[in-house]
Amino acid sequence: MLILKMIRYIFGFVHFNACGGFPERFLNLCRIRGITLWNIKCENGMLSAFADRSSYKKMRSIAKSSGMKMRMDDKFGLTFFLDRNSRRIGILAGAAIMCALISILSTRLWCIKVEGNERISSEEIISAFEGAGIRPGMPAADIDPTETELEVQKNLKGISWVNINIRGCSAMIEVREAAETERKSFENSPSDIVASSDGIIRIFRSFNGTAEEKTGSPVLKGDLLISGIKQNRDLTFSFCKAEGYVVAETNKKISSAKKRSLVVSKITNTKTVYTINFFGLKIPLGRLTGSNVSIDKTRLKINGIILPAGVTRKRLTVESPCGIVLTENECRLLTLSELFRECGHSLKYVKAENTAFEIRSDDKGCSAVCKAVCLENIAKETPLQVENQPLPVR
Repeated sequence: MLILKMIRYIFGFVHFNACGGFPERFLNLCRIRGITLWNIKCENGMLSAFADRSSYKKMRSIAKSSGMKMRMDDKFGLTFFLDRNSRRIGILAGAAIMCALISILSTRLWCIKVEGNERISSEEIISAFEGAGIRPGMPAADIDPTETELEVQKNLKGISWVNINIRGCSAMIEVREAAETERKSFENSPSDIVASSDGIIRIFRSFNGTAEEKTGSPVLKGDLLISGIKQNRDLTFSFCKAEGYVVAETNKKISSAKKRSLVVSKITNTKTVYTINFFGLKIPLGRLTGSNVSIDKTRLKINGIILPAGVTRKRLTVESPCGIVLTENECRLLTLSELFRECGHSLKYVKAENTAFEIRSDDKGCSAVCKAVCLENIAKETPLQVENQPLPVR
């Protein structure tokens, strides 16, 4: 039924009315001559129906012989539309350009999707494929999947397998990330464990090697805690990988200082230039040069699918130095903010047992100090330098 409607619309059809004469004779003659009518209605001696464009011309002689008068009520279809707009060249040219544009764009790559990635971002994978020549807007027939996969797998780290499938106007990238394995330093090499900072040992656990210190002993940075040389039962010596856990009480001092008079950068002017991206074609709407330029790319999305069209915004910011004088409260607040940020970074992996803060301010500026007594693991693994000489035997 849908195909029949499409055929009638392409070739055109009309809605007509006929009155007077003999309607039965008119319908019989139409059936005999093979003229198809549909949606026939007869009310108050008025006959109405639909017919094909070509059939309507044949019915004029039938209506005359039946004593009826015909009148076209309305006409539908593509042929009538073209007849009405045959002198409007713009519509025909636009239709031709649209058909040509659709036929060309149907052979191009519209979007790129990535599946199977967890640690590596999709943007990084798409960037690697763009480096291999796969980018939105290029002809899909020019893509060589095998060569592209080998080049991407060679340049992109953390990928054990990659595959690209071209499905119509989209490229589906499937990746398999390499297994994440934790590699320990000096895994198969002899090593010592030394102190990473000064402190007093509170917890000492030696799992492999020879313990050189004990709980309660004060140590300095670089002192040997666990040696990678151990004595065997037969009084011989052998090299091993030292392993252990050493927690010490350490003292940390973190300071921050700010002056009341500061020189800051003030934004004096900004300039923004846009570039239109459409299927790999870049149309700049201005020119922008300078070192302090920020770039922001926006892609067109439809139902979550990124299309090869968008806008790139480049913004140039002009800054000039400007001197300011802080109030006492502003200076203290800025100093403490920097101090707390440094404390959060320095004390991130330690346990602070006791902390004390001291802040001083005068006309020139403000300074703050944080003193903390911490418990931290000071065991640091270092490679053992082994010379090709036999060890003495006691």
